[in-house]
Amino acid sequence: MEKNLTLEESNVPLFSFLTLTGVNQMPNPFLVPVQVTLRDLDHMELANWVHHFAEFLAVHPDHQAPFPPTVPDAKELMTDAAYHVDLTNQAATGHRGKKTERDLNRPRLEANATITVNWAVARAYRENNPNLIANLGLEPKKPTPRTHIHPLVDAPHNPKVGHGSASGSVLASCNKVDGAAVYQLWATAGDPSIEENWTLIAQSPGCKPFEAHGLEAPKAYHFKFRCYGHAGYGAWSAILALTVI
Repeated sequence: MEKNLTLEESNVPLFSFLTLTGVNQMPNPFLVPVQVTLRDLDHMELANWVHHFAEFLAVHPDHQAPFPPTVPDAKELMTDAAYHVDLTNQAATGHRGKKTERDLNRPRLEANATITVNWAVARAYRENNPNLIANLGLEPKKPTPRTHIHPLVDAPHNPKVGHGSASGSVLASCNKVDGAAVYQLWATAGDPSIEENWTLIAQSPGCKPFEAHGLEAPKAYHFKFRCYGHAGYGAWSAILALTVI
């Protein structure tokens, strides 16, 4: 059963072209990037994919001129595919040496096919000719929908504030918060119920004890923590009280 041409590549990078817009702001359809996915194909599927792609290439009227020396043409790709079929068939009989040879040949077959796809996409861009890729059976790259929504990080638990290493300093810590990139310590010497009284005095990339300096001593303060993650700031921790010395 023949496998439909699908396009995504795994380990050999492709050119990635930005969609250009003209004066009328309509997207240029020539520059829809393509992908080649070969990693998930078994050895026989890979060989068939390359062979079918080479067949499209061989009869394409715009790809009949000699290829650049570094770009595999249809004939070379067909030869590569046939060789990989032969290696795969021999490996299936239990020939250990052919299995190793087949596995070593696969990266070269993938790379050669991808180089030619890249070259066709580059030509389509440079020559402003969508037929150079449209008639090769290459499907446009489908954008990945962004369905994952990062939740807000939790409020820090088990917050602690103690005296620091010097006068006017405090040592702060809390439990680790999943997804947190920054841990912040806020303080106020005024009414803790008034949001405007609070000031950020220190922040750290981790929850391990970190020190804040520059507080007045001796003086009573209130402290609280919050974290920052991919979705923004999380909830506040419980409020702590400490007289700074």
